[in-house]
Amino acid sequence: MDAILELNQLGFRYDRIADWVVADFSLKIGAGEFVAIVGGSGVGKSTILRMAAGLIAPEQGKVQINSVREPGRRRRAMVFQDGRLMPWRTVAANVALGLEGLKLEPEEAKDRISDVLDLTGLSELGERWPHQLSGGQVQRVGIARALAVQPDVLLMDEPFSAVDAITRRHLQGELVRIWRTSGKAVAFVTHDIEEAIFLADRIVVLGGAPARTTEEFRIEAERESRRESPELHLLVRKIAARLENG
Repeated sequence: MDAILELNQLGFRYDRIADWVVADFSLKIGAGEFVAIVGGSGVGKSTILRMAAGLIAPEQGKVQINSVREPGRRRRAMVFQDGRLMPWRTVAANVALGLEGLKLEPEEAKDRISDVLDLTGLSELGERWPHQLSGGQVQRVGIARALAVQPDVLLMDEPFSAVDAITRRHLQGELVRIWRTSGKAVAFVTHDIEEAIFLADRIVVLGGAPARTTEEFRIEAERESRRESPELHLLVRKIAARLENG
């Protein structure tokens, strides 16, 4: 599988006298692949994702996206933990926010908004305001906004961490459906090992200071059977033990 996203020997620290948060970190993600990055709090997961998104610049190394720049789209898009919706804009207008600056014809922008609202199950909510949404709906708006720019890579920073367990489980299933339909590559940061195992083709386990890959696991089982698989329950415990030991 050809890599669509390459993180090559990335290094980052918050100032030049601070300790390195990330050093010599490398990762390749294939086109259409779903990769989960798992680690404890403060290990550097979000820092790596923000470098991949271009939100912060690595002090060392390089982020490379292996796709052609095209007018009217962005090659990568980010989904945050808290949805980050503008309270004075409707759902549809929040989705449209990601399209600003792409110089789309109004009709094309309207069609894209309609398409991603349909894909994320929000077609009936386009004229609602953020305060009228549930936590799960807010997160789906964030995903819709990211998909509207037609990225090659979707970067997701613990997007379900703020919702209750039942909603989180439902959103996980919805994300798998959206990922299969859209064909995007996904880099998904989480501290929830069971979530990572359900969602991902491959799990990258982070540990240490500075952050490094301590182990990788490829998940071959069909997603429909993963929640009940005894073998994958054992893998949850194995990864948990790996995280505890750094």
